[in-house]
Amino acid sequence: SSVANAWSRCRQWRPGPIRLSRHDFVRAFAVGRSRGNETLTAPPAHANLRGMESPPQVAALERGRAAYARHAWREAYEQFCAADQETRPLSPDDLERLGTAAYLIGKEEESCEALTRLHQEFLQRGQTERAIRAAFWVGFTLVMRGEHARGGGWLMRAQRLLEEDQRDCVERGYLLVPPAIRSIMSGDPQTALGLLTDAAEIAVRFGDRSLLALIRQAQGRATI
Repeated sequence: SSVANAWSRCRQWRPGPIRLSRHDFVRAFAVGRSRGNETLTAPPAHANLRGMESPPQVAALERGRAAYARHAWREAYEQFCAADQETRPLSPDDLERLGTAAYLIGKEEESCEALTRLHQEFLQRGQTERAIRAAFWVGFTLVMRGEHARGGGWLMRAQRLLEEDQRDCVERGYLLVPPAIRSIMSGDPQTALGLLTDAAEIAVRFGDRSLLALIRQAQGRATI
């Protein structure tokens, strides 16, 4: 199939670093980032803290969530880092916020570190789909900045988990984007557009605005 062939060619994908604009990623990586129809939201004061965090960690988490909600990415990053230095680990949602905020202020390695932790946390919890999503973002971020060996390994890990899970999920759409971009870079826009169309159908079916925004950026490259 075209998907299998494109994924096979991804193993030899060696373009230079590819950059979507920071504005585009604000839409595709943060603002529209969702799980199905769910979005990350700042919880009420002291919600889900259960008295286990220290007072400094509680305060830093509340400031970080508030900053994230108003898209103050640097402040959010600093506050989540402060909270992460305390004894209690960040929740998965807060780890995802930390990774997203880090990316959006140019701290890509720190973003990948947070999302790697997120991936492991979801695996431990048996939440395979969300583990796949975290692995995708680690791999995609690395490949986009030219780290093909590391990034390709993460994308193949995500693909392997998806194949093992055999579940109908929106992550299947995310994993069509890298081979589509690879097809664009190798001069095969028709294959790319076919993959992106399939990905868009999945995004619409699951109501995932993050994936749709990412697809639009890739479609723009395919039609240049």
